[in-house]
Amino acid sequence: LNSKGISEEVQRGFKIGYDKETKSVVIPWTNKDGQIVRLQFRSVNSKKFWFSKEGDRIKNHLFGLYHIYRKNSTTAWIVEAPIDCMYLWTQGIPSIATGTASISKTQLKLLKQSPIETLVIASDNDEAGMKMKDKLIK
Repeated sequence: LNSKGISEEVQRGFKIGYDKETKSVVIPWTNKDGQIVRLQFRSVNSKKFWFSKEGDRIKNHLFGLYHIYRKNSTTAWIVEAPIDCMYLWTQGIPSIATGTASISKTQLKLLKQSPIETLVIASDNDEAGMKMKDKLIK
Protein backbone atom coordinates (compact mmCIF):
# COMPACT_ATOMS: atom_id res chain seq x y z
CA LEU A 1 0.00 0.00 0.00
CA ASN A 2 3.02 2.27 0.26
CA SER A 3 2.99 2.56 -3.55
CA LYS A 4 -0.64 3.77 -3.31
CA GLY A 5 0.44 6.63 -1.05
CA ILE A 6 -0.79 5.06 2.19
CA SER A 7 1.59 5.60 5.10
CA GLU A 8 2.75 2.83 7.41
CA GLU A 9 1.18 4.73 10.31
CA VAL A 10 -2.25 4.65 8.65
CA GLN A 11 -1.78 1.00 7.66
CA ARG A 12 -1.05 0.14 11.28
CA GLY A 13 -4.01 2.21 12.48
CA PHE A 14 -6.33 0.27 10.17
CA LYS A 15 -4.66 -3.04 11.15
CA ILE A 16 -3.71 -3.90 7.56
CA GLY A 17 -2.14 -7.30 7.07
CA TYR A 18 -0.74 -9.55 4.36
CA ASP A 19 -1.83 -13.08 3.39
CA LYS A 20 1.14 -15.03 1.97
CA GLU A 21 -1.10 -17.83 0.63
CA THR A 22 -3.20 -15.59 -1.61
CA LYS A 23 -0.56 -12.89 -2.02
CA SER A 24 -3.03 -10.26 -0.96
CA VAL A 25 -3.34 -7.31 1.37
CA VAL A 26 -5.84 -7.98 4.16
CA ILE A 27 -8.09 -5.04 5.00
CA PRO A 28 -10.21 -5.51 8.13
CA TRP A 29 -13.63 -3.88 8.14
CA THR A 30 -14.70 -2.82 11.63
CA ASN A 31 -17.87 -1.55 13.22
CA LYS A 32 -17.99 1.89 14.85
CA ASP A 33 -16.61 0.34 18.06
CA GLY A 34 -13.51 -1.05 16.31
CA GLN A 35 -14.55 -4.72 16.31
CA ILE A 36 -13.63 -6.59 13.12
CA VAL A 37 -16.78 -7.58 11.23
CA ARG A 38 -15.31 -8.86 7.92
CA LEU A 39 -12.02 -9.13 6.04
CA GLN A 40 -11.42 -7.77 2.57
CA PHE A 41 -8.55 -9.08 0.44
CA ARG A 42 -6.85 -7.23 -2.40
CA SER A 43 -4.38 -8.95 -4.69
CA VAL A 44 -0.93 -7.37 -4.84
CA ASN A 45 -0.67 -8.41 -8.51
CA SER A 46 -3.95 -6.96 -9.83
CA LYS A 47 -6.97 -4.88 -8.87
CA LYS A 48 -8.89 -8.05 -7.94
CA PHE A 49 -10.47 -8.05 -4.49
CA TRP A 50 -12.73 -10.38 -2.50
CA PHE A 51 -14.17 -10.79 0.99
CA SER A 52 -13.91 -13.51 3.61
CA LYS A 53 -16.89 -15.86 3.71
CA GLU A 54 -17.30 -15.21 7.42
CA GLY A 55 -18.57 -11.98 8.88
CA ASP A 56 -21.24 -9.37 8.45
CA ARG A 57 -22.19 -7.80 5.13
CA ILE A 58 -20.21 -4.63 4.40
CA LYS A 59 -23.40 -2.79 3.48
CA ASN A 60 -24.03 -2.74 7.25
CA HIS A 61 -20.84 -0.78 7.94
CA LEU A 62 -18.80 2.22 6.82
CA PHE A 63 -15.07 1.64 6.47
CA GLY A 64 -13.18 4.09 8.66
CA LEU A 65 -16.15 5.05 10.85
CA TYR A 66 -14.36 3.75 13.95
CA HIS A 67 -11.59 6.31 13.32
CA ILE A 68 -14.17 9.09 12.89
CA TYR A 69 -15.55 8.29 16.35
CA ARG A 70 -12.09 7.86 17.86
CA LYS A 71 -10.98 11.29 16.64
CA ASN A 72 -14.46 12.82 17.10
CA SER A 73 -14.25 14.19 13.55
CA THR A 74 -17.11 16.48 12.58
CA THR A 75 -15.95 16.81 8.97
CA ALA A 76 -15.24 13.82 6.74
CA TRP A 77 -14.95 12.81 3.11
CA ILE A 78 -16.91 9.84 1.79
CA VAL A 79 -15.45 7.64 -0.95
CA GLU A 80 -16.19 4.23 -2.42
CA ALA A 81 -12.96 2.27 -1.80
CA PRO A 82 -11.17 1.58 1.48
CA ILE A 83 -7.83 2.26 -0.25
CA ASP A 84 -9.03 5.77 -1.19
CA CYS A 85 -10.20 6.23 2.39
CA MET A 86 -6.80 5.27 3.81
CA TYR A 87 -5.04 7.51 1.28
CA LEU A 88 -7.10 10.46 2.54
CA TRP A 89 -6.29 9.61 6.17
CA THR A 90 -2.60 9.63 5.17
CA GLN A 91 -3.16 13.20 3.93
CA GLY A 92 -4.72 14.09 7.29
CA ILE A 93 -8.27 14.05 5.92
CA PRO A 94 -10.82 12.08 7.97
CA SER A 95 -12.80 9.83 5.64
CA ILE A 96 -15.10 6.85 5.33
CA ALA A 97 -15.83 4.41 2.51
CA THR A 98 -18.95 2.53 1.46
CA GLY A 99 -17.05 -0.36 -0.14
CA THR A 100 -19.18 -0.15 -3.28
CA ALA A 101 -20.46 2.43 -5.75
CA SER A 102 -23.63 2.83 -3.72
CA ILE A 103 -24.74 3.49 -0.18
CA SER A 104 -27.20 1.32 1.73
CA LYS A 105 -29.99 2.42 4.07
CA THR A 106 -28.01 1.01 6.99
CA GLN A 107 -24.91 2.99 5.96
CA LEU A 108 -27.02 6.16 5.69
CA LYS A 109 -28.35 5.52 9.21
CA LEU A 110 -24.80 5.05 10.54
CA LEU A 111 -23.77 8.29 8.85
CA LYS A 112 -26.68 10.23 10.40
CA GLN A 113 -25.85 8.85 13.87
CA SER A 114 -22.14 9.68 13.58
CA PRO A 115 -20.42 12.86 14.82
CA ILE A 116 -20.04 13.98 11.18
CA GLU A 117 -21.68 17.36 10.55
CA THR A 118 -19.98 18.24 7.24
CA LEU A 119 -19.61 15.55 4.58
CA VAL A 120 -17.52 16.02 1.44
CA ILE A 121 -18.81 13.68 -1.27
CA ALA A 122 -15.91 12.26 -3.29
CA SER A 123 -17.61 9.43 -5.16
CA ASP A 124 -16.19 8.23 -8.46
CA ASN A 125 -16.99 10.30 -11.54
CA ASP A 126 -19.09 7.63 -13.24
CA GLU A 127 -22.80 6.79 -13.40
CA ALA A 128 -22.79 4.74 -10.19
CA GLY A 129 -20.80 7.42 -8.38
CA MET A 130 -23.27 10.09 -9.47
CA LYS A 131 -26.18 7.98 -8.16
CA MET A 132 -24.41 7.63 -4.83
CA LYS A 133 -23.80 11.39 -4.73
CA ASP A 134 -27.47 12.13 -5.46
CA LYS A 135 -28.61 9.71 -2.74
CA LEU A 136 -26.27 11.31 -0.21
CA ILE A 137 -27.47 14.80 -1.08
CA LYS A 138 -31.12 13.76 -0.63
